[in-house]
Amino acid sequence: MFVAVLSESRIRLISAHYKPEYDNNYEVENAIDTYRVRSVGLCGIKFMSNARCLSFFYNNLTGMCILHSDPFTYTVMSSSAKGWKFYLSQERAGRCLVNFFYYREFDLCYKFEPPIQVSVFHTDVVCPASEPMRIDSDEIQDYVKLVTADIGRVYYTQICIQGKKTQGKWKYNDGTMMEYFRWRQDEPSGLSNVIAMRRWNNYNWKNYEKCADRCLVNFFYYRELDLCYNFGPPIRVIDVDKEFVCHGTELVRIDFDARQDYIKLVTADIERVYPNGICIQGKEIQGNWTYIDGSTMNYFMWLPNEPSRATNVIRMVRSLNYGWKSSYLERYCTYMCEYTLQKLGW
Repeated sequence: MFVAVLSESRIRLISAHYKPEYDNNYEVENAIDTYRVRSVGLCGIKFMSNARCLSFFYNNLTGMCILHSDPFTYTVMSSSAKGWKFYLSQERAGRCLVNFFYYREFDLCYKFEPPIQVSVFHTDVVCPASEPMRIDSDEIQDYVKLVTADIGRVYYTQICIQGKKTQGKWKYNDGTMMEYFRWRQDEPSGLSNVIAMRRWNNYNWKNYEKCADRCLVNFFYYRELDLCYNFGPPIRVIDVDKEFVCHGTELVRIDFDARQDYIKLVTADIERVYPNGICIQGKEIQGNWTYIDGSTMNYFMWLPNEPSRATNVIRMVRSLNYGWKSSYLERYCTYMCEYTLQKLGW
């Protein structure tokens, strides 16, 4: 659906797009307002009439309509029930670039970007044709907190924002002086001229030397194991050591129970997508199983009568409680990649 919304400057077209991947999920916390209406169209009118709205939920069984200012990219929908559908707005009159959200309350076009190294933050490769988020009021500070509330499930990093120290003064990209700050205690430290919001310290600001201090783009970070990892699609076992697999990183290494158990947890329902075992790090060399770095393996979860010496590739068999098997080359397996910053030379 889309409806024309009149502003002081011009007519703006705002469309509300149905997102079926979120069916039967909804959120009440931090809602702008809640209504009971007769149709999704009436819910859409409520949505379009409020400049703070960026998304809404509608239940076609109960008529409940919940308005939000959050696109729910990095915010978890904590409730579920039958009949709920989620709709996300999109500005259609050229006010915002493609793939940017438009928050009418602040006349703000924005989008989310993955982790980067702080050394490139003030270069042209960051935010081409746009600029990093400018925070010059409590309202924008609080809005960023709202829309990134659960971003830590994907990126365990600070959020770098606009601001650069020039000749002893902090300035925005347009050269104007910064007058709004949310420095944490003992900041700015002088480590760099980059400002980062520390999510785990109530989004207070730090003069920080890294915007991405853990993982590459598209990698998850699990703090308990200090593990950066991602998932790969099925491949032939014979290809597991080829360069295109875990390019620049390496197969996940399982060397104690906590890692074995964590892999079981995060792949519990992977068979709904890929009905294959999971290839992991380990190779037999001169009768000894070794990791990629050449160190000897001391942790194993072999199935009975394994390793069978069918190959020197280890495959976790999910249907057998994730026991390990020496896999045949003609089989297929999924895989997980990991890395450490030391191995990448960071």
